[in-house]
Amino acid sequence: MSELKLIWFGHGTTKIETPGGIKILIDPFLSGNPACRPESRNDRDFDLLLVTHGHSDHFGDTLTVLKESGASVACIYEMANYIISKGAHEKRVFGFNIGGTIEFAGLEITMTPALHSSLSFSEGTPVNMGPPVGFILRLEDGRKIYFAGDTDIFSEMEFIAEFHKPFLAVLPIDGYYNMSPRAAARAVQILKCEHVLPVHHSTFPVLWGKPKMLREEMDKLGLENVTMHRVSPGDVITL
Repeated sequence: MSELKLIWFGHGTTKIETPGGIKILIDPFLSGNPACRPESRNDRDFDLLLVTHGHSDHFGDTLTVLKESGASVACIYEMANYIISKGAHEKRVFGFNIGGTIEFAGLEITMTPALHSSLSFSEGTPVNMGPPVGFILRLEDGRKIYFAGDTDIFSEMEFIAEFHKPFLAVLPIDGYYNMSPRAAARAVQILKCEHVLPVHHSTFPVLWGKPKMLREEMDKLGLENVTMHRVSPGDVITL
């Protein structure tokens, strides 16, 4: 079995290749993502999409990628209904809910809550995409990754740490639409993870939180032994 590979495409979009070779894209914001490399914008080599909420910088190119890649998608129930209404085959759409778990190609995916918003618009009309969520991904080798999605820190992260024990957390740090680097550092402390990948930063000027700030705040909390992955869009992390 191979190693785990992650590629941050910029903003909240991350591609992973699991030890078993399954390719997953989290929040397919590609064509409109100014941080995404051209070759990544055209990537359609995915088996599964995970979509955390309905905002355009996360739902993004979901419908296009589904049509052009043959991938499946897992998301909250209301979003799944919307995707099906746009022509996706229902057998490729996993619509479930917070606390639920699905299996996909030897993986387990559990949906978690998030503190954010999720309303979307289609041709100017509001669309109910359900509440924002995060995901716990259990890999073939038993390790777990927590994709928090867009969120503030919240007390249920204590349960996520105790029950799921993620070795890697993918956390937003921008401090404008999501938690600040200081709050994200506290989330790392609560989650007790060995690795953290900061995302949702540096895409737009309003997103003031930066990885350097997260590292400084983590060190203040005595988290020097937690590996923070400071990468540029397109870089590969191997774990």
